[in-house]
Amino acid sequence: MSIQIPGLYQYYSTSGFRHASFSKLWLLLSGTGSFVRVVSRYAYSFTLNDSLSLKTIGKALWTSWTAKSVPELLFMLTLIYAYRKIERRFGTYKFINCIIVTYTFSWLVKFLILYGVSRSGVVSLSEIPIVPSPFTLIYALYFIYLCEFAAVPTDSIMGILPVSIHHIPLIAVIQTLSTESFLHSFIPGLITGLAYRSKLFSMQRWKLIPKFLAALFKDNETFLGSIAHWFETLWESNQGKILPVAALLERQKIEEADELERRLYAYQFRNSRGDQQHLPMNNIILNQLFARQGMAREAEPPEELINLLADMGFPNRNEVINALRQSNNDVSVAANLLLRR
Repeated sequence: MSIQIPGLYQYYSTSGFRHASFSKLWLLLSGTGSFVRVVSRYAYSFTLNDSLSLKTIGKALWTSWTAKSVPELLFMLTLIYAYRKIERRFGTYKFINCIIVTYTFSWLVKFLILYGVSRSGVVSLSEIPIVPSPFTLIYALYFIYLCEFAAVPTDSIMGILPVSIHHIPLIAVIQTLSTESFLHSFIPGLITGLAYRSKLFSMQRWKLIPKFLAALFKDNETFLGSIAHWFETLWESNQGKILPVAALLERQKIEEADELERRLYAYQFRNSRGDQQHLPMNNIILNQLFARQGMAREAEPPEELINLLADMGFPNRNEVINALRQSNNDVSVAANLLLRR
């Protein structure tokens, strides 16, 4: 029997799909469907002249979520694995809404692009082949991924070449580009990703999944909630490290100091003659790094603090938000509050 000791927390590895259950489901379903498609060597395209039927819609949906070759399958799974970080930052509910919105919007953008090509008079719109591909959505999420995570080097190759979390996804994206994918997938994905990031048409606020349905999956006492919880912990390592909270806080202070130093150098380089030169530089940078102490207690805590506590082993988002509000966004105090519950 495990005994909870005040001042300690359970740290689990985040290299898998912990707190990213939908990404795990997406990877499994797309991987299985793609394997079937690769083995059967199935390729599909259609034109607007084709009769609309449930069979046609089913083929278009299936081929727009599965890869048609082994290289495409490997690169697609690599990028889906990277996108689990987006789900952790957004939360599963917002991440699923993001996927549905970008998927739908990318199809609209694709048809508008093909309509623009048909206006040139070379070929009519009804004769242009439309090739469904999973990479339209993959590219759209990639540009969201680029905007959400800073390209900060986390390692190096032979101590010379810096490496960040963006290098492997970038290589995967480059390998999937071709003349066909550039028009049918890359450009619609680029436009969709930038539109979502710039909050065009308030896309980030669209709620296409009912909240009551999401609540059923979050509640472990319900049947759907118990299945979702079981799937979330499936294949995830339960052997975590028990570390003192002070260890995390000390590491957090080191990272914050490094980030502050980088920001100070960047600020000094870019804004040596800026309008804010009369203000203390430290105050400017600190206002960007940390939440202000005078913010309203009922305001939503910063998402990075919520994700930080989630990575510490506190998956209940509502409890984390309440703890941050009670502690005025102090991570150490919020962690202690959550440990005592």
